[in-house]
Parts: sequence; structure tokens; C-alpha cells
Amino acid sequence: MPTEQPHTHDTDSAVELHSAMTDSLRRAFGLSESAASALADDVVMELRREYACTRFYVPAPSREQRNALIRRHFTGHNHHELARRYGISERQVRNILGQAREGAVRECQEGTGQERGGRVA
Repeated sequence: MPTEQPHTHDTDSAVELHSAMTDSLRRAFGLSESAASALADDVVMELRREYACTRFYVPAPSREQRNALIRRHFTGHNHHELARRYGISERQVRNILGQAREGAVRECQEGTGQERGGRVA
């Protein structure tokens, strides 16, 4: 009769890492579940080989990098998805997108010599 391996925190972490990696690969590259899972297996194996028995920190992007990614990935109707992906509120996503829009309008006005409220003589 086979003996069952004890359930450990490391096992939970490995399963969680594989699951997160699979989900990320599916979202980022539009892969099927099986393709993403197979690729996640390879990535996790490489991480184990490189960083076995050590902990490593994956820093979040800077606020500027995050905001640039939000603006780049905005499709016109995916506020909720972006908020969930970057761990911020939908209101904050809208604020980031609004700041970008205001900056673009300002640059356009400066380029044409216009200011708010009309033309510059």
C-alpha cells in the first residue's frame, strides 16, 4: 500500500505558484489551460533549479510603470480587469486614465498655441 506524503507548507506554495503562473500565462498570452500549465511546469522547474532553497522577492512595478501599463492595456471598457490585475480600485484606474487624457490635451494645446478658454493672440 503506497504511503501518502505529508502535506506541507512548501507543497501548498508550489501548487499556488504553479496555479498563479498558469493563470498569468493564460491571460498574458491567450494560451489554453493545458498549454499554459505545461509552460508553467517548465518555468517553475527553471526557478527551482536557479533558486532552490532560497527565497526571492519579485518587486512590484513603480507607480509610473504601473500607470503606463494600465494606459497601454486599456481597451475602453476593461476598468474592472485592470483594477483587479494591479490591485487598485476601479476609481483609481479611471483617475490614472483621466490624468493621461488631461496630459495629452495639454500637450496638444501647447503644440498649437492654445490654452483653456480659447486661442492665444
